[in-house]
Amino acid sequence: MVAVRILTSISGLEFSWHPGEEIDLPEAEAAKWCDNVRACYVERLGGPVETTSQPGPQGPGGPDRETTERPVPPPRGGPGSGDKAWRAYAAAAGVVVPAEAKREQVWQLLEAAGVPLDEVDPDSPDE
Repeated sequence: MVAVRILTSISGLEFSWHPGEEIDLPEAEAAKWCDNVRACYVERLGGPVETTSQPGPQGPGGPDRETTERPVPPPRGGPGSGDKAWRAYAAAAGVVVPAEAKREQVWQLLEAAGVPLDEVDPDSPDE
């Protein structure tokens, strides 16, 4: 199975996908849809994610939103500051970006979504 992010609404007789939704498809099926217009491939650490219709933490000891760590943004310049790193950060923060987006485009999408572009100091009085 391959992780795919839906970029536009797609539906058929037995399915309905919405922008931003991440699904797992067989490789051959994913190749048909991932044209960076309708869908794009997603890199997930740890493999496919199981989905459920139940909201909130799943199972005993599941993480609460308040205790879940916020992803750390990559540097804005130098090593590790490339397009791929910023797209991965956006995905971890729940912001949908096109697979071919450059880091400056990702920055704009992150700012529009209210996601910090610099690491937030947890001891800061502004938080």
